[in-house]
Amino acid sequence: MAVVLFALALAVAGWSGLGLTLLLWGRAPRRLPGLGELSCYSFLLGTANVAVTMQVTGWVTSAVPALTVIESAALGAFGVVARRATLVALVRRRPTRRDCWWAAATVGSIALMGSVVLWFSLHTSLEWDGLTVWFMKAQLAATHHGRIPLAYYSDATREWSAPNHPVYLPLLSSWIFGWMGHTSEYAIKALFPLHLVASAGLLAGTATRITGRRALGVLAPLLLLATPALVHGPGSAASGYADVSMAAFYLATVVAGIEVLRNDGGAGATHARRLFATLGVVLPLVKMEGAMQYGVVLLVVSRVLVVRGGRAGAARRATARSVLLLAAPFLVTVACWRLLLSSRHVAATGDMLPVTPSNLISQLDRTGVLLSSLGRELTNWDRWSVLWVWCAVAMAWWLVTRRGHQRLLLPLLIVVPMALDVGVFYFSSWSPVEAHVDSTLFRLLIHITPVAVLLVVLSFPALTARPHGMAAAEVSSPG
Repeated sequence: MAVVLFALALAVAGWSGLGLTLLLWGRAPRRLPGLGELSCYSFLLGTANVAVTMQVTGWVTSAVPALTVIESAALGAFGVVARRATLVALVRRRPTRRDCWWAAATVGSIALMGSVVLWFSLHTSLEWDGLTVWFMKAQLAATHHGRIPLAYYSDATREWSAPNHPVYLPLLSSWIFGWMGHTSEYAIKALFPLHLVASAGLLAGTATRITGRRALGVLAPLLLLATPALVHGPGSAASGYADVSMAAFYLATVVAGIEVLRNDGGAGATHARRLFATLGVVLPLVKMEGAMQYGVVLLVVSRVLVVRGGRAGAARRATARSVLLLAAPFLVTVACWRLLLSSRHVAATGDMLPVTPSNLISQLDRTGVLLSSLGRELTNWDRWSVLWVWCAVAMAWWLVTRRGHQRLLLPLLIVVPMALDVGVFYFSSWSPVEAHVDSTLFRLLIHITPVAVLLVVLSFPALTARPHGMAAAEVSSPG
């Protein structure tokens, strides 16, 4: 019975995500992803919608679960009714027998990956963050009608539970607990493999749609499975840490950013920008690093849009409006969360020094240590297998074979977050700093792992000959 209620809770969330995704993409069936990608977006945006709704309604009422159910059902129904033509067009696509075989192979690849990860998850105990940061907050919210009490944030006796961490996972878990009628570690642990499955689905759909090669849709999930850091051990989908969830939303943001640039000036531009801006609301609520992750993608995408805008006054104004629309929801979300923390006098984590120029200058002698630690981590075969070596080769091939903005787009979305992940340790209060790096850096790298897999898949040499894929369609774009 618990499994049925767990599935029902996620089905209601996914229903709201389906409506939201359809509304964001609008009336442009040819620009929509396939049903697989639509399912992944529905899961990610639906669970995010549940968490945001619970957070907002929790400020004004105690009837959080009931209002969230009503809002989710209404959002899903409105989106499906308003965009029924789009949905019907997707469902009525007539695949050939060969298409069905490839689809079955892709689903089998994703199912294999998900089954292995779920097995590890259900046979592994929640680790520190899973218990003290996410599970404890979920229990707290479940006992307060789906709300995290404001008093919690200023409770000095609970500083060990990281009150400055965002609310997506605890509120989503509380939502599931409400449906099940009790708290459950197994319910928490089952959430993370689902996020990894969503990453696999997005990778498979994006690789196939961009390159036109369906074999890559089968390969991409297997590359995730071949990365041990995602499957078992600290930070993995089996550990209860939020890193795999962060990776799924970062991948979705990168894919949305690619669609913004591919469709810029075309029929799908507005729809891709809506999705991109919506993910800017979600990322800061998943993990603290989410604000940095979205900021990186926003800067890269904005730079391309500005260069494309040229020097004409009208074009510059249109580009400025586009960038503002992409940034505004993200900035409002970050400001509201910071305001909540500051109003409750939530202290920053004791692991970090204040981010000031003086602290940076005083710690510049750590550069050698940090670079050495990064090199050791990227060549840790037990944790990463050959992923980062393969990614480095793919990146070199990408830089040689691509032109225009695409030449730097994906490499920057891997290298810049990686550099920031290393740079944050300039402000570490640990001594020696190596201990902090060794215990944390590999989890930060998980955030960008699916994007690294995407780069590897898209860099297969045979793809450069495709006349209708990204490799050809984007080459001529100015950038």
